[in-house]
Amino acid sequence: MVRALSHRGPDDEGMVFLSEKGWQDAGVTDERCKAGLGHRRLKIVDLTRRGHQPMADAARKRRVTYNGEIYNFRELRKELAERGHAFFSQSDTEVLLGLIGMFGLEKALEKINGMFAFGLWDEDTSTLYLARDRAGEKPLYYTYRPDGSLFFASEIKALMAAGVVDREHLDLVALHQIWTFGYTVG
Repeated sequence: MVRALSHRGPDDEGMVFLSEKGWQDAGVTDERCKAGLGHRRLKIVDLTRRGHQPMADAARKRRVTYNGEIYNFRELRKELAERGHAFFSQSDTEVLLGLIGMFGLEKALEKINGMFAFGLWDEDTSTLYLARDRAGEKPLYYTYRPDGSLFFASEIKALMAAGVVDREHLDLVALHQIWTFGYTVG
């Protein structure tokens, strides 16, 4: 899936997998894998390795793979710093994680002005959250599998590359919406 998106993020690649042993950078791809996050990065805001994704918060309680731009991240970063949050990078991804840690996901989303889509794993609740900007400018595609698994990506081609989309039984209403509007209606 990550390789299928190499054209979108030629500057960096990252993958992490959650197994019984915790998060690992690679190697857990069998049935013991509870979750996996992958990312292709186009370096824009923080050009250093510190902006690498998937990114974990300082407490390693949340991990995110994030696509987009938070336009007001400098103001939000200042607000977090004034409340005692320490930063290790200059990235808006870290600001996103800091906001979620300090205010919770819903309040963080209310504060953000930007275009984005992300997948966030919350270790405390063993929950994956998927979110995108209000206008749906950044794409977020997903599919549920009959075995109960969920796959998501910023392009359908990544889901196709993973072999998790049944080409025989496409949702024709959703496909029509994508062709008509560029997104599926919420």
